[in-house]
Amino acid sequence: MADAVANEDALGKASIANAMGVGDWVTLILYYVVVIIIFAWVSFRSGKQTSAGYFLADRSVRFTAVGFSLFASNIGSEHFVGLAGGAASSGVATAFYEIGAVICVLALGMFFLPTYLSAAIETTPDYLERRYNLKCKTIMVAVSLAVYVLSRISATLFAGQLILVELLDVNKTVAVVLLIAFTTLYTVVGGLEAVIYTEVLQTIVLVAGGFIMLAYSLGAVGGWSGLVDSVNALDDVDPRFMHLFRPSSDPTMPWTGFIFGFYTFAPWYFGVDQVIVQRTLAAKNVAHGQVGCLFAATLKFIPFFIMVVPGLCARVLVEERLTPAELEKFNYDSSYPWLVLNVVPKNMRGLIIASMLSALMSALASVFNSSGTLFALTVWRQWYPEATEERLVLVGRITIIVLALLALAWLPVMPYLGSSLFTIINKPQAYLGPPLLCVYIWGMVSRIPTRRAGEITLKAGVSVGAVRLVLEVIEDVAGDKMFGIFTMSNFLHYAAVSFWVCTFLLFGLSHFLRVSSQDGQVEDSFESQDADCQEQQQQQQQQQQQDDEDGGNSWAIRDAPRRENNHEGSGLDGSTNSAHEGNNDSDYDSLFFSWKLFDKLMAREASTSYQCLDDSSLSPHFLDACLLRKRVIQGLAVLIFACWVTQVSIFA
Repeated sequence: MADAVANEDALGKASIANAMGVGDWVTLILYYVVVIIIFAWVSFRSGKQTSAGYFLADRSVRFTAVGFSLFASNIGSEHFVGLAGGAASSGVATAFYEIGAVICVLALGMFFLPTYLSAAIETTPDYLERRYNLKCKTIMVAVSLAVYVLSRISATLFAGQLILVELLDVNKTVAVVLLIAFTTLYTVVGGLEAVIYTEVLQTIVLVAGGFIMLAYSLGAVGGWSGLVDSVNALDDVDPRFMHLFRPSSDPTMPWTGFIFGFYTFAPWYFGVDQVIVQRTLAAKNVAHGQVGCLFAATLKFIPFFIMVVPGLCARVLVEERLTPAELEKFNYDSSYPWLVLNVVPKNMRGLIIASMLSALMSALASVFNSSGTLFALTVWRQWYPEATEERLVLVGRITIIVLALLALAWLPVMPYLGSSLFTIINKPQAYLGPPLLCVYIWGMVSRIPTRRAGEITLKAGVSVGAVRLVLEVIEDVAGDKMFGIFTMSNFLHYAAVSFWVCTFLLFGLSHFLRVSSQDGQVEDSFESQDADCQEQQQQQQQQQQQDDEDGGNSWAIRDAPRRENNHEGSGLDGSTNSAHEGNNDSDYDSLFFSWKLFDKLMAREASTSYQCLDDSSLSPHFLDACLLRKRVIQGLAVLIFACWVTQVSIFA
């Protein structure tokens, strides 16, 4: 990162007057005009917004907008910089961060989303409060907001700053302040609906500009075959430069880390983190949410072609066109901007620059809106249960502005955190994500984990991960690996170890500790259970027997009404277990994943609210249509998975 200034000469950059044509400026201006029109239209249509409208778009978003928004909220300017730069320096292995994510997006639609909708939550930390306790929810909110400021917002701004300075030769401070001000404006005023519909436009622009770059960059190296031949002719690349998997001893991208480590924190990003999940919670029903996830999973194949492949082309072209002295100064994170200025002709650069700005703005808007949602609905409403709808919306807007200012203040520190932008983004998630994913996954599929065990596991796992992150920063500043094997292991390997250690801790503590669902006291003997838990188990067994007697009728609707957040009696010490208190057996069952959730949630399409339905309200025609829709969704998921296996096999 610190080499960005020295890299300026290596870019061969022309002045702004020579780099941009009239058509480029027209494209950029037109892009911003359309964004303003969409923002104004959504804001005018929404009128006075409630908290549900501002934070969840009144749960009325269709699957196309959900899919576009999921993709846009994930792809930021750091992907243009990090993926292309990683591909140029390290090869195809960098693509696994995007290719591997396809499975995570499928898991969001098929596993996480039905559970969230069944539990009738508004934010993902709400699930931790209902399943475990308030302390678990507080830990997740704190970790999420910290990661947003220190990693996601700052990394997006840093990458956007690099792009603007090297492409447009403008003052970096002024450029970033204007971008963040414009993005903050339409996020604060318009809410989630404005964010989602602008993200639809931004995704279209992003993909269009990306494929234009793909065409020009491949044309410059003689097509795919020319790219492969040119890479094989290079002397200073790894033998597996064009392969997805590296040896387990590889210091940066071992195949063992991708297979066993990546999937212990990436599902947290795509299935648990509020930024991503909020888009699916805004869907009008489970079918639109799931199909939106399938659409987004399909879009996740695209970054390989529009970011990774151009990065590979950049590696070949810079070795051909730059002198040894320029090549020595070249920073591979500048690969994508270098291609824009040296491969793409005038009057075509505007659309590509607009695509990168789209990625920057969509990623920022997503994090801003989700941050406001987290603080207003989980923290502020916890402190002030009597807060009005207008006050919650106001608090969310103020939160967005504060986080934007904090990110700007943190921006100058970013160059000192490491040399690879994509590493800066993924390391905090690899260190803090596995404990969160652990308590979510096992809490959804098993009734064994207790609330006290979940709390201890979260505290221990997050604390150790935070220590590792701080120690690595200290080592980078000192230039010495002074903390030994604890910091020497690859961060992907650390994520795998962290997840499974947390798993053993969660189930081990649950075996020895029994937490009362009424007074929060911990019993020392694992053989004793409180009367409330015994009663719940008996109710669950009776319900299971009733289901068996009914012949496993998957269309029996026992969904709980939409649960209002009632925080009375929930002290900050987490003594109240909201997963049990005041909930009947059906409501408690809604916290766990089962394959019957698909049928139950499909049946809810008969109403636009979360009110209970009974069997008499469901016609056979409606049931047949729901079953067909369910089979189509599952079939599409299998098809996407098959495409994923094919792509991985080709580049393995």
